[in-house]
Amino acid sequence: MGCYTSRRSLGQGAVAALLMMGMSHVQAASSVLIWPIDPVLEADQQASALWLENRGNETANLQIRVFGWSQNGFQEQYQNQRDVIGSPPVAKIEPGQKQLVRLTRTKDVPPGQELAYRIIIDEIPSAQPPSLMVARLPRRSASRCAIQCRCSPMARGCGARKTAPARAIPKALACRN
Repeated sequence: MGCYTSRRSLGQGAVAALLMMGMSHVQAASSVLIWPIDPVLEADQQASALWLENRGNETANLQIRVFGWSQNGFQEQYQNQRDVIGSPPVAKIEPGQKQLVRLTRTKDVPPGQELAYRIIIDEIPSAQPPSLMVARLPRRSASRCAIQCRCSPMARGCGARKTAPARAIPKALACRN
């Protein structure tokens, strides 16, 4: 998988990131921390944990979906599937609270293959009271986070492929709206 960027696009991205950081104190009513950001279901595991933590000041309503993922000529392809299931599929997380999402594999991975999935976490915005709509205040927009999930093959024989050991540095992804 390759990534081609120019200095101009990097500069534009940096400016956009700085602008978003400057506005984050105004719009960060919802802030969800997700970890780990690279869950792997090893051959001997039927399930793995994904944690969601609401660090915002409002209740976070989230929908969790898992899609099969592949890439063809720089185009991402998502497929509906039932091989890996996220449970619960919907979570209501109060401020300061955490929610465990169990990623469960329903079938074995074929020998010699590693299957890729994308976990899509969508924020479901809460309804605004009619008084806010009349005042024409800005509407809250929903956020979406996508992280990868891999299923490693069954270890069989000498040529079994091993997954690299987990890094010592904990990884997390913060999504703010």
